Amino acid sequence: MLQFNDTPWLRRQWRLTDLKYLGSSNSYSMAALKTMHLNSQISPTSDPNATEGQMDGIQHTDAVTDEVRQGVDNTTLFSLGIAMLEIAYWTPIEQKMTAMDENNCVLAARRLMCDRGAPLGPEYQRIAAKCLRCDFGFGPSLNSNGLQSAIYNDVVLQLDGMIKRLENLHV
Repeated sequence: MLQFNDTPWLRRQWRLTDLKYLGSSNSYSMAALKTMHLNSQISPTSDPNATEGQMDGIQHTDAVTDEVRQGVDNTTLFSLGIAMLEIAYWTPIEQKMTAMDENNCVLAARRLMCDRGAPLGPEYQRIAAKCLRCDFGFGPSLNSNGLQSAIYNDVVLQLDGMIKRLENLHV
């Protein structure tokens, strides 16, 4: 997923519904799981001349996004953390919300991140938490080689190791 960061193919706040599994619906194939596909809709571009001349003399200022307001350092990695929680609980995060979450995915994800009884165990939960917090020690920019390496080592390789251990158990 991260290879599509900063491309029109990946929404800033992507979700599991943006991924497509092209294997059999009767059973999960490891080969098909390793080749998940990105679902994206190409929309027509807006007319660049539509606002031309209407905003003369007004400077553009970046609006404060909800993510910034709520302390989300990297929306793409936060979305990965949410996807991991949805996989762990086998349900969309919206269905795990409580009144405390105020109908807010960020608050729900942070609450679930601290769940001591996480379905896939503490190791998986730590990996999801790292993604939610963008806690890799290299800042929030996915263009950083350090962050890319840390994600590979701390997320990809760790999850791969967990999968291999499960396969060895013949689960």
